[in-house]
Amino acid sequence: MILNKMPTIKDEEYNAARDFLSRTDESGINELGLFIVQAYQRVDEMLELKDFTTCKRLIMVGCGPFPMTVIHVLKRYPSIIIEAIDIDKEALVMAKKVVKKFSLQHKVQLVHSSGVDYNYAGADIIYIANLVSPKAKVLKRVAKSSQLKTLVILRDPVQVNQKYPENGITSIDNDFVIEGESKANERFNSKDFFLRRI
Repeated sequence: MILNKMPTIKDEEYNAARDFLSRTDESGINELGLFIVQAYQRVDEMLELKDFTTCKRLIMVGCGPFPMTVIHVLKRYPSIIIEAIDIDKEALVMAKKVVKKFSLQHKVQLVHSSGVDYNYAGADIIYIANLVSPKAKVLKRVAKSSQLKTLVILRDPVQVNQKYPENGITSIDNDFVIEGESKANERFNSKDFFLRRI
């Protein structure tokens, strides 16, 4: 008996990236399927809560194969330069193609790195994706290498389980203050915490 396994968020990102890259038309976000529309709306919710107008440099930890956060931020704030890092080389290869098809390659530097080893100096905003692990160590590295007053957006699972094994909010210490949080999103089992480096 073969069981149909539910696709993970990462599986859905790869599928969406492949679908997008196979299209020859100029599809808008709304024509890219329900997953991408929902992911786009999820980023939109975040941008309604925080203004990125003064951000010059954003570091995205865990961009994945379809870097929706990167794309959406640049569509709204085209002057930002983004460093999008991921530990998964295959995801970066796919992300590079997606970014190029959106004609944003001059605004995005894709970097193969662990968030635990990266140097966050000079970032105005650091965004840590929901699937990043180990979050506690990434946050320690952010605290060690970022400037005071840097905004850190931590997307954390609402419910820790096999699909979302770790949250980071329980591991923040006196290096950060929580400025706010978004509502929980059931589709992506997550919420955003807005932290300030102190």
